[in-house]
Amino acid sequence: MTPFAKKIAAHSYINSNFSYCPLVWHFCSAKSKNKIEKIGEKTKKFCDIELDSVTFEKKRLRVLAIEIFKTMNDLNPPYMKDFFKKSTNRTSQRLGNNLKCRDKWHTLYGKNSLCYLGPILWNSLPVFAKQMKSLSEFKDFINNWGNPGCVHYNKFINYINS
Repeated sequence: MTPFAKKIAAHSYINSNFSYCPLVWHFCSAKSKNKIEKIGEKTKKFCDIELDSVTFEKKRLRVLAIEIFKTMNDLNPPYMKDFFKKSTNRTSQRLGNNLKCRDKWHTLYGKNSLCYLGPILWNSLPVFAKQMKSLSEFKDFINNWGNPGCVHYNKFINYINS
């Protein structure tokens, strides 16, 4: 197969499956997530793509951040507001856009859920990103977020590792 045909086949059969409803894939078991990442690595080797490119996990986290942004700016249906509550005890501008997190010591189950991981991810973003008003501007920021050239790379990697 030519390199172009390999990329088309990989995108058609593999990337399309894991790019459709990525939030569903994000909240599957850790074992399943590892299998997905291994499939991604094998696909990249098959297509002769550098292994440092974006993983499926980074893509899922970016989609989650975009969904939270859309919810906070009333671009999503109203029922999504039930998942993400603004923190009410914060008065400073720096912390005013943070979301209310569930206490780790009160949570026994559901740590791998939208209600639990969403606020942690949102609160790890820089303040200027949370204050953006344009969806396209936020998408431009978030698509660079987590890349080695990004200013906030270390904070992103700390979030991934935690």
